[in-house]
Amino acid sequence: MAAQAPNFDRLSNAISVVSEEAAKFGNIPAFDQGVQLLQAVERLEQRVEQIQQTQLQMQQTQAQMQQTQTQMQLSMQRMFDRFETRTITSYVLELESLCVRSD
Repeated sequence: MAAQAPNFDRLSNAISVVSEEAAKFGNIPAFDQGVQLLQAVERLEQRVEQIQQTQLQMQQTQAQMQQTQTQMQLSMQRMFDRFETRTITSYVLELESLCVRSD
């Protein structure tokens, strides 16, 4: 028995039919809803990423604010120390002046 060669016309027709019918899968509600679900998941992932970026920016801003607060506290302490030193020096000079007058 001789082997038969494939019928290329039939194969071509079959591929065309399969292609046409496969294009209709989008009309099946489950497939359409699946696509919508995937799109919703993608949007959700984008929102989560945006939230994470915002959170990171807020953490960086908070760290900068804490650093600025620490610097301000140090500056205020130095100013207070200088003021205190000037006040004490002023009192000492005034007392010396009073002592010199009373002699």
